[in-house]
Amino acid sequence: MSEYIFNSILATPIIELTDEELAPDMSRFKEITDRIYSIAIQVNQTGNIYPEDMQEIRHGVEEISARLAEYQSKLERFTVTPQSFRAIVDKAHEDVRKKEEKCTEENAYITAPCTRFITNISQGWTPKTE
Repeated sequence: MSEYIFNSILATPIIELTDEELAPDMSRFKEITDRIYSIAIQVNQTGNIYPEDMQEIRHGVEEISARLAEYQSKLERFTVTPQSFRAIVDKAHEDVRKKEEKCTEENAYITAPCTRFITNISQGWTPKTE
């Protein structure tokens, strides 16, 4: 069982994003949000919002949404669906089965990598009595 869990964990993708990869988008997001924030301050001070400002906010939000959608589509490739999870489980089971097949009745008790134990004692075997 523990080997099955171990194999399932190893088969699951790990996603790592570095600051270097995200830096260009993060700086662009900061520019957009800073501009929207300055527009909000101006609106609060004057009580007026201009069509150009509304257009700038709309374009900024659309640009952020588009970039986030790109990240989402990239990450969705790694999403574990019921079908992909089933493939991971099947592979883990197959790996455990292959190891079990290598174990023989003679070494099942003494070899650490073997994952099964012999529960049926051969009919011809009898314990030594002295």
